[in-house]
Amino acid sequence: MKALRRIVSACTQIIGRGGQDPREASTAAYFHGALAHSDKGEFDSAIRAYTEVIALDPDNAKAYNNRGHVHGDKGEFNLAVADLSKAIELEPKNSAFHTNRGQLYSDNDEFDRAIADFNEALRLNPRNALAHYNRGLVYDRKGELDRAITDYTAAIELDPDFAAYFNRGLAYAEKRDHDRAIDDWTKAISLDPKIAKAYNSRGLAFSIKGHYDRAIADFDEAIALDPNLANAYFNRGRAYTGKGEFDRTIADLTKAIALDPNDAAAHLDQALAFLSKGYYDRAIVGLDKSIALDPTIARAYLNRGVAYVEKGELVRAIADFDKAIAVDPAYLTAYFNRAFTYAEKGDIDHATNDLLKVLEIDPSNQEAEYHLRRLSERRSP
Repeated sequence: MKALRRIVSACTQIIGRGGQDPREASTAAYFHGALAHSDKGEFDSAIRAYTEVIALDPDNAKAYNNRGHVHGDKGEFNLAVADLSKAIELEPKNSAFHTNRGQLYSDNDEFDRAIADFNEALRLNPRNALAHYNRGLVYDRKGELDRAITDYTAAIELDPDFAAYFNRGLAYAEKRDHDRAIDDWTKAISLDPKIAKAYNSRGLAFSIKGHYDRAIADFDEAIALDPNLANAYFNRGRAYTGKGEFDRTIADLTKAIALDPNDAAAHLDQALAFLSKGYYDRAIVGLDKSIALDPTIARAYLNRGVAYVEKGELVRAIADFDKAIAVDPAYLTAYFNRAFTYAEKGDIDHATNDLLKVLEIDPSNQEAEYHLRRLSERRSP
């Protein structure tokens, strides 16, 4: 479970520093000790210290809040929620406590409960930037991107920081608004220029827009900051593919696979680069691996079929086109390739049926109509 963000004002305030009686002094000492243990990752010691605070002062809402925070760090969800709920019972108007419990629910994928807590936090304190940000994360995970963007924007207006810009950029990218995503990631980078994922994300947006050189520059920076970021090598490899530099594609995808051998997409893209260079056997090996890792990628079957066609193994090619269509029954490219392969084998009937299927899916497909006419001419005496 992700750690709760600590609300400093909710975690460190100790009432009364002068003229304390021994009980108050003991409470303060345990409280400060608990904070020190927590900061050092000594979670069990921190929990014991907060428990001592609560024994001495049963109405200490901040101790319950902080002990809940530590239980959250340990992945003890039920204990964490119980403590946060007790803190809220003691101080129902504390916006930070509702924010913290909402974060717990969010981390446990209980999105409706999380939103209810963030709503209450914001009712109590409309300027709670963290509640806006965390509610935005929940809406993002629910696929409600416009509501997520609204909350990220509110968080930015209240407290501009890297995370809100970065995540709003992700939401814009999900909506395919790549220009706004780039603007947000550029702002995030200006706030913290040492975060590799921001360069990687902005590079991907540039790549999608066809700005391959700018994309590669961003991937270079991401890799310089984090040489083990497999996705940056993967994305840079794709950018090199866009430039037609297949040797560099292969080199980057080889590195991506070394870092993450179970990435089916990396094996697929590396195989496509081998295919583009005419290395059909190496392409087939890569496509075999991609399919083994993820048998639901229709493009992998399609391109393995293309490699088999290039090797003259038409029966194996047709079998792969069959599999591509089984995975994606509306995959027009697979129908076209199977039709052309049947035609190459002299099986005009099956080729015709595939082209008719294309027209059934896409009645205005002129390419299918053209090839049907050509097949009809081949039938003519």
